[in-house]
Amino acid sequence: MAEATISNDVQQNLSLNTVSNVNEIPLLTTTDHVPLDSGDINEPPTKKCKNISTDKPRLLEERIGSILSCCICLDLSTLAMFQCVNGHLMCASCFNHLLADCKLKDEQTTCPNCRCEI
Repeated sequence: MAEATISNDVQQNLSLNTVSNVNEIPLLTTTDHVPLDSGDINEPPTKKCKNISTDKPRLLEERIGSILSCCICLDLSTLAMFQCVNGHLMCASCFNHLLADCKLKDEQTTCPNCRCEI
């Protein structure tokens, strides 16, 4: 029984000491906030949202569009492509129109970009 009374006395003394020390500790209230600066090193940088499914095909089309487009209509053709000696591409539709126009005029068919004979 003596041990139980000593431990109760010790607990009462400790609780009294902690209550007197609580007043000495400054507490932050809800109005005591620190505004974050945009250059704060602890704040992670903001990231842009990107839509992966629509970006990839468009970027691929832009990259190959200038290389594989028809030099007459400037479209990416799903039809066959024809190439002159200097590498200029023409879709089948434009090539057929070019051949027909030159036959009507009774002229030699030439590339519209470099004028080499086809």
